[in-house]
Amino acid sequence: RSEIDTDTEEGRRAALTDIPVQLDALGSWDLENRLLQRAVAGHPPDTIVQAEIRRGNLPPNARGNEALKTATSRVGDVLDNLRPYLSSPLEHLDLSVDLPSGLRITGRVPVRGQTVVEATTSKPSDKRLVEPWLRLLLLSAAKPGDWKSVVCSARRVATLSSVPPEAAGAQLDHLVGLMLDGWDQPLALPPRVGYEIADPHGLVDDERLRKLWGFDVDATWLLFFEDLAAVESAAASHGGLRLLAQATYGPLLESL
Repeated sequence: RSEIDTDTEEGRRAALTDIPVQLDALGSWDLENRLLQRAVAGHPPDTIVQAEIRRGNLPPNARGNEALKTATSRVGDVLDNLRPYLSSPLEHLDLSVDLPSGLRITGRVPVRGQTVVEATTSKPSDKRLVEPWLRLLLLSAAKPGDWKSVVCSARRVATLSSVPPEAAGAQLDHLVGLMLDGWDQPLALPPRVGYEIADPHGLVDDERLRKLWGFDVDATWLLFFEDLAAVESAAASHGGLRLLAQATYGPLLESL
């Protein structure tokens, strides 16, 4: 087929019924994530597999079987690391914290015992640690105790340690401030760039920075920042890109 026009009602209907020849990286991640979430919810393995087959999104024949086999194997590795944390019952804590700025933040945090438990089929780093980190901060500030967050993946378990209440409140205040700033103007802190340059043990030279910016940048970023130099210029109002990154990601990295 040299050219197909699907920009018609008939073409759109046909496109929706297409079966992929093979899964791309995002499709594989979606498959693994669905299998993992159903397994964590307690569904039997056979039921999970049959449900996925009936979705009709797998490649046909042997390729579909191979994709499902690879995904179930990876999910099994995650579950092996996750099971020790599932022995305590799941409960949801309603929490409220008055921040130093005068704002109040509230939220509901799911815990098992003294632990926030997350699971992922991806590498537990940068953006995948942010949500369990925020939950840990809220717990530490609102209900001081020996809390921790764990993020279980196929290869390892990343553990975020408890934070003193005052430090947790101050960090929440900083992050809420960034969120409010981001409502008015784009925040000059690309996630991967910020995460790596905040690591005190990392060595990020100019070449590595350009590579990280390449991971972060997309059409939306380019609407506001034409290059990394523009990001660094915009971050000057926060004391510079490195200082902003260290204030935002540094406490998370120190907790690992």
